[in-house]
Amino acid sequence: MKPLRNDCFALPPGVNWTPVEEALERLRSRLHPVVDVEHGVPLAQANGRILAADIKAPRAHPPSCNSAVDGYALAGPIDEVPCTLPLVDG
Repeated sequence: MKPLRNDCFALPPGVNWTPVEEALERLRSRLHPVVDVEHGVPLAQANGRILAADIKAPRAHPPSCNSAVDGYALAGPIDEVPCTLPLVDG
């Protein structure tokens, strides 16, 4: 297969890929396990931290259906402003 003329994935001339094993070895030599994980950090001290596990809210908020924050955006030609859009069932 002939190479593409404008290959968006091609590296600049003279640049070579790092072999997978070499890249993995670089990662292994620089990454270390996280130890001494704190549990129960007060909320005021939690800024900038990353959760180690998912959390779920004990209940939905708001606890009932509420469309107060729903919104709509429209795009397209409008002949006159303001315009009235028809309301349809659906």
